[in-house]
Amino acid sequence: MDYQQFTCTSQADGTEYHCHLVYLQTAISLRHSDTIDARFLVNGTRVTVALPHAAFAERARRAGAELADAEAAAIAASWLKRTLEAGGAVEDMLVPAEVVLEAAAMAP
Repeated sequence: MDYQQFTCTSQADGTEYHCHLVYLQTAISLRHSDTIDARFLVNGTRVTVALPHAAFAERARRAGAELADAEAAAIAASWLKRTLEAGGAVEDMLVPAEVVLEAAAMAP
């Protein structure tokens, strides 16, 4: 899947979503949130997919390597796609730390 730009369809109502990654940014200073934010445009609507910093630290501790920006963006895009396909709302979302760790474990 191209995490920078992708299309998906809701299984609930057939809505087609066009998603585009705008940027990846640390949210501590922005929102006083301990997350890395992936900002997407979904059919023109701004959506933030937040990834908890704790998951990044735990991944580095377990694997001895940090999660690259491209890997983080791909995890956020995958979560967004899965949520939209399942009929979830086009709104800001937080990816659970365990989901980030599972996806990171499968990254090369």
